[in-house]
Amino acid sequence: MGRDKAGKPRRSGEAAGYALRRLRPPGYDRWITVAPGAYGRAVRDTRLSPQAVATARRLHRLAPLYGSTVPEQALWLDLAVDRGVLRVRRPDGGIGRLSVADLATLPGDRPGDADLRGAVHELHAAGAVLVEPGDEEELVLRVVVRKPAGPGGSWLFDGDPAGAPDSAPAGDPADA
Repeated sequence: MGRDKAGKPRRSGEAAGYALRRLRPPGYDRWITVAPGAYGRAVRDTRLSPQAVATARRLHRLAPLYGSTVPEQALWLDLAVDRGVLRVRRPDGGIGRLSVADLATLPGDRPGDADLRGAVHELHAAGAVLVEPGDEEELVLRVVVRKPAGPGGSWLFDGDPAGAPDSAPAGDPADA
Protein backbone atom coordinates (compact mmCIF):
# COMPACT_ATOMS: atom_id res chain seq x y z
CA MET A 1 0.00 0.00 0.00
CA GLY A 2 2.42 2.74 1.07
CA ARG A 3 5.58 1.38 -0.45
CA ASP A 4 6.93 1.98 -3.91
CA LYS A 5 6.38 -0.97 -6.19
CA ALA A 6 8.48 -1.47 -9.27
CA GLY A 7 6.52 -0.76 -12.43
CA LYS A 8 3.54 0.79 -10.63
CA PRO A 9 2.81 4.49 -11.13
CA ARG A 10 2.32 6.77 -8.13
CA ARG A 11 -1.22 7.61 -7.16
CA SER A 12 -2.93 10.51 -8.84
CA GLY A 13 -3.85 13.77 -7.13
CA GLU A 14 -7.37 12.43 -6.78
CA ALA A 15 -6.17 9.67 -4.47
CA ALA A 16 -4.20 12.19 -2.40
CA GLY A 17 -7.27 14.46 -2.16
CA TYR A 18 -9.48 11.59 -1.12
CA ALA A 19 -7.02 10.59 1.57
CA LEU A 20 -6.91 14.15 2.93
CA ARG A 21 -10.71 14.22 3.23
CA ARG A 22 -10.80 10.76 4.72
CA LEU A 23 -8.31 11.75 7.43
CA ARG A 24 -10.51 14.68 8.48
CA PRO A 25 -7.92 17.39 9.14
CA PRO A 26 -8.81 19.75 12.00
CA GLY A 27 -11.07 22.54 10.78
CA TYR A 28 -11.68 20.99 7.35
CA ASP A 29 -15.45 20.82 7.58
CA ARG A 30 -16.48 22.23 4.19
CA TRP A 31 -15.73 20.38 0.96
CA ILE A 32 -16.88 21.49 -2.48
CA THR A 33 -17.92 18.84 -5.01
CA VAL A 34 -16.61 19.71 -8.47
CA ALA A 35 -18.99 18.37 -11.08
CA PRO A 36 -17.53 17.44 -14.48
CA GLY A 37 -18.13 20.28 -16.93
CA ALA A 38 -19.15 22.78 -14.23
CA TYR A 39 -16.61 25.37 -15.34
CA GLY A 40 -17.80 25.30 -18.95
CA ARG A 41 -21.40 25.74 -17.82
CA ALA A 42 -20.41 28.58 -15.47
CA VAL A 43 -18.65 30.49 -18.27
CA ARG A 44 -21.75 30.24 -20.47
CA ASP A 45 -24.23 31.15 -17.70
CA THR A 46 -24.80 34.90 -18.03
CA ARG A 47 -26.66 35.00 -14.69
CA LEU A 48 -23.46 34.28 -12.74
CA SER A 49 -21.34 37.09 -11.37
CA PRO A 50 -17.70 37.43 -12.46
CA GLN A 51 -16.69 36.30 -8.95
CA ALA A 52 -18.74 33.10 -9.28
CA VAL A 53 -17.13 32.35 -12.66
CA ALA A 54 -13.67 33.04 -11.16
CA THR A 55 -14.42 30.60 -8.31
CA ALA A 56 -15.55 27.98 -10.83
CA ARG A 57 -12.27 28.55 -12.73
CA ARG A 58 -10.25 28.01 -9.54
CA LEU A 59 -12.16 24.84 -8.70
CA HIS A 60 -11.64 23.57 -12.24
CA ARG A 61 -7.88 24.15 -11.85
CA LEU A 62 -7.75 22.57 -8.37
CA ALA A 63 -9.85 19.47 -9.05
CA PRO A 64 -7.02 17.47 -10.69
CA LEU A 65 -4.93 17.95 -7.53
CA TYR A 66 -7.63 17.30 -4.91
CA GLY A 67 -10.07 15.05 -6.71
CA SER A 68 -13.78 15.58 -7.14
CA THR A 69 -14.09 17.23 -3.72
CA VAL A 70 -11.94 20.24 -2.92
CA PRO A 71 -11.55 21.57 0.63
CA GLU A 72 -12.62 25.16 1.10
CA GLN A 73 -9.11 25.80 2.46
CA ALA A 74 -7.67 25.04 -1.01
CA LEU A 75 -9.54 28.07 -2.34
CA TRP A 76 -8.16 30.20 0.49
CA LEU A 77 -4.66 28.89 -0.22
CA ASP A 78 -5.04 29.69 -3.91
CA LEU A 79 -6.04 33.27 -3.05
CA ALA A 80 -3.02 33.58 -0.73
CA VAL A 81 -0.75 32.46 -3.59
CA ASP A 82 -2.37 35.21 -5.71
CA ARG A 83 -1.56 37.78 -3.00
CA GLY A 84 2.07 36.63 -3.10
CA VAL A 85 2.64 35.90 0.59
CA LEU A 86 2.08 32.74 2.61
CA ARG A 87 1.92 32.97 6.38
CA VAL A 88 3.49 29.96 8.08
CA ARG A 89 3.27 28.90 11.75
CA ARG A 90 6.81 28.61 13.15
CA PRO A 91 7.77 25.88 15.65
CA ASP A 92 7.89 28.50 18.44
CA GLY A 93 4.24 29.39 17.74
CA GLY A 94 4.99 32.66 15.97
CA ILE A 95 3.96 33.39 12.41
CA GLY A 96 6.45 33.97 9.62
CA ARG A 97 5.79 35.35 6.17
CA LEU A 98 7.03 33.48 3.13
CA SER A 99 6.96 35.30 -0.18
CA VAL A 100 5.77 33.19 -3.09
CA ALA A 101 8.44 34.97 -5.18
CA ASP A 102 11.09 33.79 -2.68
CA LEU A 103 9.85 30.23 -3.10
CA ALA A 104 10.59 30.56 -6.80
CA THR A 105 14.21 31.55 -6.08
CA LEU A 106 15.06 28.65 -3.78
CA PRO A 107 17.90 26.42 -5.00
CA GLY A 108 17.03 23.57 -7.31
CA ASP A 109 14.57 23.48 -10.15
CA ARG A 110 12.95 26.81 -10.83
CA PRO A 111 9.28 26.20 -11.55
CA GLY A 112 7.15 28.72 -13.37
CA ASP A 113 4.26 30.47 -11.63
CA ALA A 114 1.76 27.73 -12.51
CA ASP A 115 4.17 25.00 -11.41
CA LEU A 116 4.86 26.80 -8.14
CA ARG A 117 1.13 27.16 -7.48
CA GLY A 118 0.71 23.46 -8.25
CA ALA A 119 3.61 22.51 -5.95
CA VAL A 120 2.04 24.42 -3.03
CA HIS A 121 -1.30 22.67 -3.66
CA GLU A 122 0.38 19.26 -4.02
CA LEU A 123 1.88 19.68 -0.55
CA HIS A 124 -1.54 20.67 0.77
CA ALA A 125 -3.40 17.84 -1.00
CA ALA A 126 -0.88 15.33 0.35
CA GLY A 127 -1.39 16.60 3.90
CA ALA A 128 2.19 17.88 4.27
CA VAL A 129 0.86 21.35 5.13
CA LEU A 130 -2.58 22.28 6.40
CA VAL A 131 -4.43 25.56 6.70
CA GLU A 132 -5.18 26.46 10.31
CA PRO A 133 -8.83 26.92 11.18
CA GLY A 134 -9.64 30.61 11.14
CA ASP A 135 -10.19 33.53 8.83
CA GLU A 136 -9.54 33.04 5.11
CA GLU A 137 -8.00 36.55 4.94
CA GLU A 138 -5.48 35.65 7.65
CA LEU A 139 -4.60 32.20 6.32
CA VAL A 140 -1.81 30.45 8.24
CA LEU A 141 -0.14 27.25 7.05
CA ARG A 142 1.11 24.62 9.49
CA VAL A 143 3.79 22.13 8.55
CA VAL A 144 2.64 18.57 9.26
CA VAL A 145 5.26 16.37 10.88
CA ARG A 146 3.05 13.29 11.07
CA LYS A 147 -0.37 12.55 9.63
CA PRO A 148 -2.77 10.18 11.39
CA ALA A 149 -2.37 6.56 10.39
CA GLY A 150 -6.14 6.47 9.83
CA PRO A 151 -9.36 8.47 10.17
CA GLY A 152 -9.92 10.01 13.58
CA GLY A 153 -6.24 9.99 14.53
CA SER A 154 -4.19 12.94 15.72
CA TRP A 155 -2.19 15.27 13.50
CA LEU A 156 1.31 16.24 14.69
CA PHE A 157 2.49 19.68 13.59
CA ASP A 158 5.93 21.28 13.61
CA GLY A 159 6.39 22.63 17.13
CA ASP A 160 3.95 20.19 18.78
CA PRO A 161 5.29 17.81 21.41
CA ALA A 162 6.53 14.65 19.66
CA GLY A 163 5.29 11.16 20.25
CA ALA A 164 1.92 10.72 18.60
CA PRO A 165 1.70 6.91 18.33
CA ASP A 166 -1.22 6.87 15.88
CA SER A 167 0.49 8.84 13.13
CA ALA A 168 2.43 8.13 9.95
CA PRO A 169 5.09 10.32 8.28
CA ALA A 170 3.48 13.27 6.46
CA GLY A 171 4.98 12.30 3.12
CA ASP A 172 3.81 8.66 3.29
CA PRO A 173 1.01 8.08 0.77
CA ALA A 174 -0.15 4.91 2.56
CA ASP A 175 -3.35 6.42 3.81
CA ALA A 176 -5.99 5.68 1.20
